[in-house]
Amino acid sequence: MKQSDIMRVAFHLFSEKGYSATSVQEIVALCKISKATFYKHFSSKKELFFKLLDYRHFLFDSEEHAIDESTLEPKEKLLKKTKLYMRSLFANRKIYHLIPFVMEQEEFRELEKPMREFKIKSYHRLKQNIMGAYTKVEPVHIWDLVLLYDAAVKEYVEVGSYNENELDFDHAAQSIVYYMDLLLKKGELDEPLLSSRLMEEFNQYKGTVQGEFTAEADTARFLKLLAEQIEEVPLAETEREALRANLALLKEEIEQEAPRWELVIVLLLIFEQRDEFAITVCQIKKHVDEIFGRKASN
Repeated sequence: MKQSDIMRVAFHLFSEKGYSATSVQEIVALCKISKATFYKHFSSKKELFFKLLDYRHFLFDSEEHAIDESTLEPKEKLLKKTKLYMRSLFANRKIYHLIPFVMEQEEFRELEKPMREFKIKSYHRLKQNIMGAYTKVEPVHIWDLVLLYDAAVKEYVEVGSYNENELDFDHAAQSIVYYMDLLLKKGELDEPLLSSRLMEEFNQYKGTVQGEFTAEADTARFLKLLAEQIEEVPLAETEREALRANLALLKEEIEQEAPRWELVIVLLLIFEQRDEFAITVCQIKKHVDEIFGRKASN
């Protein structure tokens, strides 16, 4: 069993029972593995929780990266990212609700600083998303827009969670971007709500400079994302099994010394038929095309 499969089982147990009430024994029992196998992947339940959070963030970042690299217009990208943000908050809501309680435990005191840094990083991500769609926003007022945008997204998901059947992320994303448009048309206050002094720590954040991914690394990243999307999209189990098999075949073909481009295209078309996979598949196709072009020229 893969590490990601164990994390998926743990995710559901933590969500339903909480961190403290979930034991390693329950996790291995549901995974049908031994404790020895578990400890080959994780040194403790605590490390599993850390890696689970990191993995959920990795998937979200990968989806955002796919939207960033797409050819969509800036406002359309903001719409897509808003919907993605809502969907991610909703899917992970029970885990995120656990964090304040988990952090109260002595063994998790070290989480306090990383969580603070994550908050600052998240605000900078939202800042970049908003400024990408609204190029005329004054820097002194950008944090106010981030605050209002973030609050609207989170409160919609929180309130909507009380009646999940009524949640409509497409409509909600369009509404929030519409209200952002209205705010910007009305003009800005002389004094921002979030002053420079209040946001000093946020303004000092430089972020981490990441090197460019190689085509191979990006392909692997988006294939991993596609694998997770297959597990999370509502599907009949027979269809899910078929998609898993096609993905395994796709990975195997891409890794060949002389991959068959026609077969890769046919396999990607299977996934491209579903809207949930379209942007991810577009990025896989783009990076695989680069790999094949390089191999053909050698």
